[in-house]
Amino acid sequence: MRGEERLDELLEELADDREFQRAMLEEDLITRVAYRAFLMRRAIGLTQEELAERMGTKQPAIARLEAGDSNIRLRTLARLAFSLKCDAGDLVSPTEPRFLENPWRTEGGGKVLSSFAPSDDESDSAAVSLRDQAVEAA
Repeated sequence: MRGEERLDELLEELADDREFQRAMLEEDLITRVAYRAFLMRRAIGLTQEELAERMGTKQPAIARLEAGDSNIRLRTLARLAFSLKCDAGDLVSPTEPRFLENPWRTEGGGKVLSSFAPSDDESDSAAVSLRDQAVEAA
C-alpha cells in the first residue's frame, strides 16, 4: 500500500504544478495528432510515402509525425488535414472524430472522395446531411 500512497501524494503535488500540466497537455495533443493522422491515412488507403507526396515532404517526416516525434507547425497541420481530406479539428479535437463513419471521406477501396468538388454520388448528400446536423447542434 505504501507505493499507492506515494503515488497519490505525487499526483496531488503535480496537480498544482503548472509546468507539468502544460507538458502533459502538449504531449496529449502531439500524441492525438500522431495517432489520428495514422488512422486517417490508413482509412483512406495511403502509404506514408503517398501522404508525404501529397504534403510535399518526405516519408521519414510522416513516420516521425505518426510516431509523435515531431512538433508540427500550424502550416504542417493544415497541409496534413488538406492531404487527408479532413478538418484540422478532426486531428486535434479532444473528442473522437467520426471520420471513419463519414461516407464523404472515403469510398470503397480507400479512394478519397473530393469534398471540394460536387458530384452526383449519394455520399455527397450524406455529407450535406452530416454538415446540417452539426450546424443545427451548434
